[in-house]
Amino acid sequence: MNMIKKILGITFMLFACIGCKNADMYQDVVFFTGTENTNTIRVSVEDDTSVGISISSSCEVESDVNIEVGAGSSSLVEDYNKKMATAYKLLPAECYELGSSNFCIEKGNFISSPVMVNICNIDKMEDEEIYLLPLTIVNTSSLSVLEASKTLYLVVSRPIITAAPQITSRRFEVPFSRDPNLSALSQLTLETRVKVNKFQSMNPYISTVMGIEGHFLLRFGDVAIEKDQIQVAGKGLETTAPTPFATDRWYHVAAVYDGSTVKIYINGKLDVSKAAAGGTINLGDSRQFYIGCSRGGRHLDGFISEARVWSRALTPKEIQNNMCTVDPSSNGLIAYWRFNEGEGNIIKDWTGHGWDLEVKTDLTWIEGVRCPE
Repeated sequence: MNMIKKILGITFMLFACIGCKNADMYQDVVFFTGTENTNTIRVSVEDDTSVGISISSSCEVESDVNIEVGAGSSSLVEDYNKKMATAYKLLPAECYELGSSNFCIEKGNFISSPVMVNICNIDKMEDEEIYLLPLTIVNTSSLSVLEASKTLYLVVSRPIITAAPQITSRRFEVPFSRDPNLSALSQLTLETRVKVNKFQSMNPYISTVMGIEGHFLLRFGDVAIEKDQIQVAGKGLETTAPTPFATDRWYHVAAVYDGSTVKIYINGKLDVSKAAAGGTINLGDSRQFYIGCSRGGRHLDGFISEARVWSRALTPKEIQNNMCTVDPSSNGLIAYWRFNEGEGNIIKDWTGHGWDLEVKTDLTWIEGVRCPE
């Protein structure tokens, strides 16, 4: 009986090994190093910058493996934009130098020596534009290429450096009630960048970011949660993110309602998802939509930048790719305030829909607000 078990065990192992050898996932392959989870590298540049890249193999190679890499395919940029819902431009050839197009994994190694990609001529890049540089394995002397890691994408941008107003004790009212089309939204997204000076220390410990009381309100704190937690408040929509916020630090926050679920993203990452009661959201209610406070006050002591209201549920990719800026003509964008004027008391709505904001006296502005930080 024991002998039979041994034979069956050996037979099973042989079949398993044969299966592994024949399976694509167990073929010896080459791929860009570090692309197991993502094939995108984000590079924020202010001066000439170098990025080292290398190519790895799934095995210790028995002889030198030579790999050729190509750069700057416009068709790959188009494909990436379609897949990722972005509008990146191909990085101009004058703005990068590939140290070499030839990589080599030497005998007995798993990885090639690094080759530097030099990002240069930064002044030739347009302000607030995001560029993409695809690097693709086009040929190898041996071994196959892992298709999912065949191309490495460098997302290159200059940091946006702008101004932002202090909104402490200010009241930005948005009269969405003028537009009957906003009275029954089946989906909604609120986005903003926010920096808190101080959280409320008195009951009910609420600091309002933006939204409309009783319907869909993005705010910090409440009697039932910590004052540094952010939540969506609204009938049947109450959702609280577990991550605490720090003062004197910029965060990007997105609150998304897709008709059945409320999700809150912090700095592009999903922090909480909760089933909702469903139904529509009325942005046109007489209680009005406010930024920096609610109808009952509960002001935010801090700064706001990049506030947006959408009539649709943004995808995770859309949120992650557009935290610093977005195309004002984007589908479903109801209102878009950059809060970057740097002076005065009027905040422009960049969509052209007429939702400009105004306060009675000039705002206090800070300079040097960076995105990404």
